[in-house]
Amino acid sequence: MKRQRGSQSLEFAMIALPFVLLLLVVFELTRFLWINMVFDSAVNQAMRVARVMPPAYAADQSVKEKIASYPLLEEEKVELSAPRYAGFVSDLAHYRMTSATQAKLGQYTVNYHFSFLLIPKLSEVWKESMTLQRVMVVAYDH
Repeated sequence: MKRQRGSQSLEFAMIALPFVLLLLVVFELTRFLWINMVFDSAVNQAMRVARVMPPAYAADQSVKEKIASYPLLEEEKVELSAPRYAGFVSDLAHYRMTSATQAKLGQYTVNYHFSFLLIPKLSEVWKESMTLQRVMVVAYDH
């Protein structure tokens, strides 16, 4: 009986640590999927905002602010590329750009840099995998 005194503690430690790690992984994965869905909604709403504004720097800032206004999204993690303006979809495909005043279409690339909540340093290791990216093409209403 004396030789088995610590065996229950050892068995608990062997089971508890992997179980806690599994719970942390499930939490972070769920959070990643949730933020991904929120990011999709934010980009869709920002596309609607961009559509009714004339192409300009102020419109680009409005798009970024609209995305960052959604819950769970942090403004400093939202990255909006400079838009590519074109007259037709084929011009976008062949990289024939036009000026903002003549643009009928605008293509924006939006990135969101996701980071783990519980282990933020881990996000730096997988930075490429943890970046959510959406490309939106906007047809302007002017």
